[in-house]
Amino acid sequence: MENNRAKGRRTSRPSRVVDLTSATGTWRLQYALPGEGLPSGFHKPHFDDRAWIDAPVPGDNHTALRQRGVTYGSFDKRDEREDPRWIEKYEWWYRRSFFVPRDYCKDSPCKLVFDGLDTLATVFLNGRKIHAGNNMHHPASVDVGRWLSRSKRNVIAVRFDPPGPHADSLGYDNIWTTSGHDRAMLWIRKCQMQFGWDFHPRHVTCGIWKGVQLVPLDRPRIAHIKVLCRNVTRLQSEIEVVATIDGACAKNTLLRCRIGSLTAKVKVVKPR
Repeated sequence: MENNRAKGRRTSRPSRVVDLTSATGTWRLQYALPGEGLPSGFHKPHFDDRAWIDAPVPGDNHTALRQRGVTYGSFDKRDEREDPRWIEKYEWWYRRSFFVPRDYCKDSPCKLVFDGLDTLATVFLNGRKIHAGNNMHHPASVDVGRWLSRSKRNVIAVRFDPPGPHADSLGYDNIWTTSGHDRAMLWIRKCQMQFGWDFHPRHVTCGIWKGVQLVPLDRPRIAHIKVLCRNVTRLQSEIEVVATIDGACAKNTLLRCRIGSLTAKVKVVKPR
Protein backbone atom coordinates (compact mmCIF):
# COMPACT_ATOMS: atom_id res chain seq x y z
CA MET A 1 0.00 0.00 0.00
CA GLU A 2 1.13 3.51 -0.75
CA ASN A 3 0.10 6.81 0.82
CA ASN A 4 0.78 9.72 -1.51
CA ARG A 5 0.43 12.26 1.29
CA ALA A 6 3.03 10.52 3.44
CA LYS A 7 5.82 10.61 0.86
CA GLY A 8 8.80 12.55 2.08
CA ARG A 9 7.53 12.67 5.68
CA ARG A 10 8.85 10.79 8.67
CA THR A 11 6.29 8.56 10.30
CA SER A 12 6.45 6.62 13.56
CA ARG A 13 7.28 2.95 13.37
CA PRO A 14 4.12 0.79 13.34
CA SER A 15 3.48 -1.57 16.24
CA ARG A 16 4.31 -5.20 15.56
CA VAL A 17 1.99 -8.19 15.48
CA VAL A 18 2.38 -10.19 18.71
CA ASP A 19 2.29 -13.98 18.40
CA LEU A 20 0.44 -15.44 21.40
CA THR A 21 0.91 -19.15 20.72
CA SER A 22 3.02 -21.47 22.86
CA ALA A 23 6.03 -20.48 20.76
CA THR A 24 6.22 -17.15 22.63
CA GLY A 25 4.92 -18.02 26.09
CA THR A 26 3.29 -20.61 28.32
CA TRP A 27 -0.40 -21.39 28.23
CA ARG A 28 -1.79 -23.09 31.34
CA LEU A 29 -4.77 -25.46 31.53
CA GLN A 30 -7.18 -26.55 34.25
CA TYR A 31 -10.67 -28.01 34.49
CA ALA A 32 -13.61 -27.40 36.81
CA LEU A 33 -17.17 -28.54 37.28
CA PRO A 34 -19.51 -26.57 35.00
CA GLY A 35 -20.12 -23.15 36.49
CA GLU A 36 -17.35 -23.32 39.10
CA GLY A 37 -14.44 -21.68 37.26
CA LEU A 38 -15.81 -18.15 37.24
CA PRO A 39 -16.65 -17.97 40.99
CA SER A 40 -13.20 -19.43 41.66
CA GLY A 41 -11.64 -16.47 39.84
CA PHE A 42 -10.04 -18.39 36.97
CA HIS A 43 -10.53 -15.32 34.76
CA LYS A 44 -8.94 -12.77 37.12
CA PRO A 45 -5.47 -11.40 36.30
CA HIS A 46 -3.97 -12.13 39.71
CA PHE A 47 -5.30 -15.68 40.04
CA ASP A 48 -2.49 -18.11 40.91
CA ASP A 49 -2.37 -20.72 38.11
CA ARG A 50 1.02 -22.24 38.97
CA ALA A 51 -0.62 -25.58 39.81
CA TRP A 52 -2.19 -25.78 36.33
CA ILE A 53 -0.58 -27.90 33.61
CA ASP A 54 1.16 -26.60 30.51
CA ALA A 55 -0.94 -26.71 27.35
CA PRO A 56 0.16 -26.51 23.70
CA VAL A 57 -1.38 -23.72 21.60
CA PRO A 58 -2.37 -24.49 18.91
CA GLY A 59 -3.69 -27.66 20.51
CA ASP A 60 -6.44 -29.11 22.66
CA ASN A 61 -7.06 -30.44 26.16
CA HIS A 62 -6.60 -34.10 25.13
CA THR A 63 -3.14 -33.36 23.74
CA ALA A 64 -2.18 -31.50 26.93
CA LEU A 65 -3.36 -34.41 29.09
CA ARG A 66 -1.41 -36.94 27.05
CA GLN A 67 1.74 -34.82 27.36
CA ARG A 68 1.14 -34.86 31.11
CA GLY A 69 0.93 -38.67 31.08
CA VAL A 70 -2.85 -39.04 31.37
CA THR A 71 -3.94 -41.92 29.12
CA TYR A 72 -7.43 -42.95 28.15
CA GLY A 73 -7.14 -45.37 25.27
CA SER A 74 -5.16 -45.61 22.05
CA PHE A 75 -6.02 -44.13 18.66
CA ASP A 76 -4.34 -46.86 16.63
CA LYS A 77 -5.65 -49.88 18.55
CA ARG A 78 -9.06 -48.31 19.24
CA ASP A 79 -8.62 -49.28 22.87
CA GLU A 80 -11.26 -47.47 24.92
CA ARG A 81 -10.94 -49.44 28.13
CA GLU A 82 -10.01 -46.14 29.79
CA ASP A 83 -13.10 -44.11 28.89
CA PRO A 84 -12.23 -40.49 27.93
CA ARG A 85 -15.82 -39.25 28.30
CA TRP A 86 -15.13 -37.79 31.73
CA ILE A 87 -13.10 -35.08 29.97
CA GLU A 88 -16.07 -33.69 28.04
CA LYS A 89 -18.19 -33.29 31.18
CA TYR A 90 -16.10 -30.45 32.61
CA GLU A 91 -15.38 -26.87 31.65
CA TRP A 92 -11.76 -26.28 30.66
CA TRP A 93 -9.79 -23.08 31.14
CA TYR A 94 -6.72 -21.74 29.33
CA ARG A 95 -4.63 -18.86 30.68
CA ARG A 96 -1.49 -16.98 29.67
CA SER A 97 0.12 -13.60 30.28
CA PHE A 98 1.90 -11.21 27.92
CA PHE A 99 3.35 -7.70 27.82
CA VAL A 100 3.24 -4.88 25.27
CA PRO A 101 5.31 -1.65 25.19
CA ARG A 102 4.06 1.64 26.60
CA ASP A 103 3.38 3.12 23.15
CA TYR A 104 1.73 0.01 21.67
CA CYS A 105 -1.35 1.13 19.67
CA LYS A 106 -1.98 3.82 22.24
CA ASP A 107 -4.34 5.86 20.06
CA SER A 108 -5.52 3.26 17.53
CA PRO A 109 -7.45 -0.02 17.43
CA CYS A 110 -5.77 -3.30 18.22
CA LYS A 111 -7.38 -6.68 17.59
CA LEU A 112 -7.00 -9.88 19.56
CA VAL A 113 -7.51 -12.59 16.93
CA PHE A 114 -8.20 -16.28 17.55
CA ASP A 115 -8.10 -18.23 14.31
CA GLY A 116 -9.90 -21.21 15.90
CA LEU A 117 -11.62 -21.84 19.24
CA ASP A 118 -13.05 -25.33 19.82
CA THR A 119 -15.89 -24.60 20.54
CA LEU A 120 -18.11 -23.06 23.25
CA ALA A 121 -15.59 -20.39 24.18
CA THR A 122 -15.75 -17.34 26.44
CA VAL A 123 -12.70 -15.06 26.33
CA PHE A 124 -11.57 -12.74 29.12
CA LEU A 125 -8.84 -10.09 28.98
CA ASN A 126 -7.60 -8.73 32.30
CA GLY A 127 -10.75 -10.03 33.97
CA ARG A 128 -13.14 -8.49 31.44
CA LYS A 129 -15.36 -10.67 29.25
CA ILE A 130 -14.67 -9.65 25.65
CA HIS A 131 -16.03 -12.49 23.49
CA ALA A 132 -18.36 -15.49 23.49
CA GLY A 133 -18.42 -17.88 20.53
CA ASN A 134 -19.96 -21.20 19.53
CA ASN A 135 -18.35 -22.06 16.19
CA MET A 136 -15.12 -24.05 15.96
CA HIS A 137 -14.62 -23.13 12.32
CA HIS A 138 -15.03 -19.34 12.54
CA PRO A 139 -12.26 -16.94 13.67
CA ALA A 140 -12.86 -14.58 16.58
CA SER A 141 -11.60 -10.99 16.43
CA VAL A 142 -12.08 -8.33 19.12
CA ASP A 143 -10.77 -4.76 19.34
CA VAL A 144 -8.98 -4.72 22.71
CA GLY A 145 -6.94 -1.52 22.41
CA ARG A 146 -8.76 0.28 25.23
CA TRP A 147 -8.38 -2.68 27.63
CA LEU A 148 -4.67 -3.40 27.15
CA SER A 149 -2.29 -2.63 30.00
CA ARG A 150 0.80 -1.03 28.46
CA SER A 151 4.13 -1.92 30.10
CA LYS A 152 2.22 -4.10 32.54
CA ARG A 153 1.13 -7.72 32.66
CA ASN A 154 -1.92 -8.66 30.58
CA VAL A 155 -3.77 -11.93 31.15
CA ILE A 156 -5.94 -13.83 28.68
CA ALA A 157 -8.32 -16.48 30.03
CA VAL A 158 -10.49 -18.70 27.82
CA ARG A 159 -13.26 -20.92 29.17
CA PHE A 160 -14.59 -23.84 27.13
CA ASP A 161 -17.99 -25.12 28.24
CA PRO A 162 -19.00 -28.80 27.90
CA PRO A 163 -20.98 -29.38 24.69
CA GLY A 164 -23.55 -31.83 26.08
CA PRO A 165 -25.45 -29.53 28.48
CA HIS A 166 -25.35 -26.72 25.92
CA ALA A 167 -26.90 -28.91 23.22
CA ASP A 168 -29.59 -30.12 25.65
CA SER A 169 -30.53 -26.51 26.44
CA LEU A 170 -31.22 -25.51 22.82
CA GLY A 171 -34.78 -26.84 22.85
CA TYR A 172 -34.60 -29.03 19.75
CA ASP A 173 -36.30 -32.04 21.36
CA ASN A 174 -39.19 -32.11 18.87
CA ILE A 175 -37.05 -31.87 15.73
CA TRP A 176 -36.78 -35.18 13.88
CA THR A 177 -33.30 -36.58 13.31
CA THR A 178 -31.86 -39.94 12.45
CA SER A 179 -31.62 -42.16 15.51
CA GLY A 180 -28.47 -42.64 17.52
CA HIS A 181 -26.88 -39.24 16.94
CA ASP A 182 -25.50 -37.14 19.76
CA ARG A 183 -27.31 -33.81 20.16
CA ALA A 184 -24.03 -31.97 20.51
CA MET A 185 -22.87 -33.50 17.26
CA LEU A 186 -26.01 -32.32 15.47
CA TRP A 187 -26.53 -28.84 16.87
CA ILE A 188 -23.05 -27.45 17.59
CA ARG A 189 -20.61 -26.17 14.95
CA LYS A 190 -17.92 -28.66 15.91
CA CYS A 191 -15.79 -31.33 14.22
CA GLN A 192 -18.18 -34.25 13.67
CA MET A 193 -15.73 -37.12 14.00
CA GLN A 194 -14.94 -36.11 17.59
CA PHE A 195 -18.22 -37.75 18.58
CA GLY A 196 -17.14 -41.09 17.08
CA TRP A 197 -16.84 -42.35 13.51
CA ASP A 198 -16.06 -45.59 11.77
CA PHE A 199 -12.37 -44.64 11.71
CA HIS A 200 -12.19 -42.66 14.97
CA PRO A 201 -13.19 -43.32 18.60
CA ARG A 202 -15.13 -40.73 20.58
CA HIS A 203 -12.73 -37.98 21.70
CA VAL A 204 -14.66 -34.72 22.25
CA THR A 205 -11.85 -32.21 22.56
CA CYS A 206 -11.80 -28.52 23.31
CA GLY A 207 -9.07 -25.93 23.08
CA ILE A 208 -7.34 -23.18 21.14
CA TRP A 209 -6.73 -25.22 18.03
CA LYS A 210 -5.34 -22.50 15.75
CA GLY A 211 -3.14 -19.44 16.09
CA VAL A 212 -3.59 -16.44 18.38
CA GLN A 213 -2.31 -12.96 17.54
CA LEU A 214 -2.48 -9.42 18.79
CA VAL A 215 -2.82 -7.37 15.60
CA PRO A 216 -2.23 -3.60 15.76
CA LEU A 217 -4.14 -1.32 13.41
CA ASP A 218 -2.04 1.82 13.76
CA ARG A 219 -1.28 1.27 10.07
CA PRO A 220 -3.68 -0.20 7.51
CA ARG A 221 -3.22 -3.93 7.00
CA ILE A 222 -4.61 -6.33 4.41
CA ALA A 223 -6.99 -8.60 6.32
CA HIS A 224 -8.37 -10.69 3.44
CA ILE A 225 -7.60 -11.01 -0.24
CA LYS A 226 -9.47 -12.81 -3.01
CA VAL A 227 -8.37 -13.37 -6.61
CA LEU A 228 -10.95 -14.22 -9.29
CA CYS A 229 -10.53 -15.06 -12.97
CA ARG A 230 -13.07 -13.48 -15.33
CA ASN A 231 -13.75 -13.99 -19.03
CA VAL A 232 -11.20 -16.77 -19.45
CA THR A 233 -10.26 -17.73 -23.03
CA ARG A 234 -7.45 -19.81 -24.51
CA LEU A 235 -5.31 -16.69 -24.91
CA GLN A 236 -6.20 -14.39 -22.03
CA SER A 237 -8.32 -13.74 -18.98
CA GLU A 238 -9.28 -10.86 -16.75
CA ILE A 239 -8.15 -11.04 -13.14
CA GLU A 240 -10.16 -9.39 -10.38
CA VAL A 241 -8.48 -8.82 -7.01
CA VAL A 242 -10.63 -7.95 -4.00
CA ALA A 243 -8.85 -6.90 -0.80
CA THR A 244 -10.29 -6.05 2.63
CA ILE A 245 -8.21 -3.61 4.65
CA ASP A 246 -8.26 -3.17 8.42
CA GLY A 247 -7.29 0.19 9.84
CA ALA A 248 -7.80 3.78 8.78
CA CYS A 249 -6.44 4.76 5.36
CA ALA A 250 -5.50 8.26 4.27
CA LYS A 251 -7.53 9.85 1.50
CA ASN A 252 -5.14 9.03 -1.34
CA THR A 253 -3.98 5.57 -0.26
CA LEU A 254 -3.29 3.27 -3.21
CA LEU A 255 -3.30 -0.51 -3.27
CA ARG A 256 -0.67 -1.94 -5.60
CA CYS A 257 -1.07 -5.45 -6.99
CA ARG A 258 1.61 -7.27 -8.98
CA ILE A 259 1.09 -10.56 -10.81
CA GLY A 260 4.14 -11.65 -12.76
CA SER A 261 5.28 -8.70 -14.85
CA LEU A 262 1.92 -6.90 -14.57
CA THR A 263 1.30 -4.19 -11.98
CA ALA A 264 -1.93 -2.38 -11.23
CA LYS A 265 -2.77 0.38 -8.74
CA VAL A 266 -6.19 1.26 -7.43
CA LYS A 267 -7.45 3.80 -4.92
CA VAL A 268 -8.69 2.37 -1.63
CA VAL A 269 -12.36 3.23 -1.05
CA LYS A 270 -14.68 2.75 1.91
CA PRO A 271 -17.51 0.20 1.43
CA ARG A 272 -20.91 1.66 0.78
